[in-house]
Amino acid sequence: MAIFKWIVRVLLASVFITTGAIKLTPNLSQGIHDHMGKEFIKFATVFPLKYIGLTIGPERYMRIAGIVEVTCAPFLIIGSGSLRTLTGLALTVTMLVAIYTLYALQYKPAEFIPAIVCLGLLILDGYFLDIDANYGGFDTKRTKLS
Repeated sequence: MAIFKWIVRVLLASVFITTGAIKLTPNLSQGIHDHMGKEFIKFATVFPLKYIGLTIGPERYMRIAGIVEVTCAPFLIIGSGSLRTLTGLALTVTMLVAIYTLYALQYKPAEFIPAIVCLGLLILDGYFLDIDANYGGFDTKRTKLS
C-alpha cells in the first residue's frame, strides 16, 4: 500500500507542477501556454464567484490557478498531516472549479476526463490512502469483553 500511495502522490504532484508551470510561463511550451490563455478567456466568463459579484480577468485567473498548483503540489509528497490535507483540499477545490467550468461552458464529456481523474486521485489519496497513518489501521483482532 505504501508504494501505491507514493506513486499516486508523485503522479499528482508531477501533473499539477507541470500544468501550473505552463500556466505561469511560456518558457516550457509557448503553444500550450497560448492555448491555455485563450481557454482562460472563456473560463473567466463562468468564474464561479462572479455570481456573488467577484470578477477576475483571464490572465489573473490563469496566474492564480498556476500559483495554487505549483505551490500546493510539492506538499502532496513532502508535506505531512495537516499541511498535506490543506494542500490536497486546495487542489481538490481547484479541480471542482475546473469541472464546473467545463460543464458551464458545455465542453464535451471527454474533455472532463483529466480533471475527473485528478479529482479522483486526490480523493483517493486524501481519504483512503492515509487510513493507516491517521487511524492506526483497521483492527482485525477482536478483543474479548469481560
